[in-house]
Amino acid sequence: MKDKHAVTTQTASFQAPLALDAEARLAELTTPGIDVLAVTRHGNKLKPGHLQGNRFRILLGGLQPLDQATVMAGLRDLGRDG
Repeated sequence: MKDKHAVTTQTASFQAPLALDAEARLAELTTPGIDVLAVTRHGNKLKPGHLQGNRFRILLGGLQPLDQATVMAGLRDLGRDG
């Protein structure tokens, strides 16, 4: 079991536009409880097999019943596009 109050470091990959300022814009993102430590563009494209063993669950709290359609649409997009 993982400690639900743990402080961790997580590496994340995002499909970013080729815009020259993409890294700077990502570095400026602010989300309560999340600190962006570094933003770099990787030299190799990720392929599905690279992340095959990476499995986790995300628990969403504080949602209203009407938010379900929006959340499900987002999950479908993630499943399709990563």
